[in-house]
Amino acid sequence: MGAEEALQRAIYERLSGDAALTALIGADKVFDHVPRNIAAPYVHLGEIEVTPVAAGSGAEGELIEIIFSLVAFSRGRGRRETLGLAAALRDLLHDADFALAGFTLVGCRFVQMKTSGAGEASGRRAVLKFRAVVEEA
Repeated sequence: MGAEEALQRAIYERLSGDAALTALIGADKVFDHVPRNIAAPYVHLGEIEVTPVAAGSGAEGELIEIIFSLVAFSRGRGRRETLGLAAALRDLLHDADFALAGFTLVGCRFVQMKTSGAGEASGRRAVLKFRAVVEEA
């Protein structure tokens, strides 16, 4: 398993298992692939960009930078729900410490957020970008 898959699995588990986020979006509403006709609110695991950075410290492995996005979809045309979802996601992942299979999480930081219309008659989305650095175990 590559670093990006290990990170995605850990993020999915963290988001899916969080009671506060589940209260905002409902159960089973974190997706890698969004099913057709799913009603908002929900969270979609977005794009991933992986870059080897440098040799790790000591006997550890290579450092890998992973830029990833999460997309939060809300129901209303206003930004209130969208911003609430974005804040919950940011709180769950910014400076978080969680285990990765076969890798060590060096750090995970929130980088950027952008809101826009979701392309439907109503609803909005927030795209959040994060930067994670992992090290091969």
